Amino acid sequence: MKGDVQTSNVQRPMSNVGILHFTCPPIVGGVELLIRQHAELLLEDGWNVRVLAGRGGQFDRRVKVSLLPALDSKYPALLVVNDELKTGDVSPRFWALVAAHCPDYQLQRRWLKEHGTALMAVLRNGE
Repeated sequence: MKGDVQTSNVQRPMSNVGILHFTCPPIVGGVELLIRQHAELLLEDGWNVRVLAGRGGQFDRRVKVSLLPALDSKYPALLVVNDELKTGDVSPRFWALVAAHCPDYQLQRRWLKEHGTALMAVLRNGE
């Protein structure tokens, strides 16, 4: 029947999939519930599942959970920078945080300065 979801019965070597969010179970929330459900479905279909989150913990012994505090929306350095950005202040703290997590950010920043206007026109107009 068209639109029905079917699981794969194809034999394949174990494949890896990652799920990324700022929190994961046992934190309680809608997205965290979906993370748990998606992980279970992927496991049943033969995938190796790893969850990357800023906060949470082990919720299924079959799922590898990697906690990276900088992914957490309540990460202290992020909270300070976020408060600054709300006032329009793009401080050296912001750029230090960017550099700490994306050392080559200046290449992307340069590209965006050169091509950003054209990119935005495409995104707005679908051209």
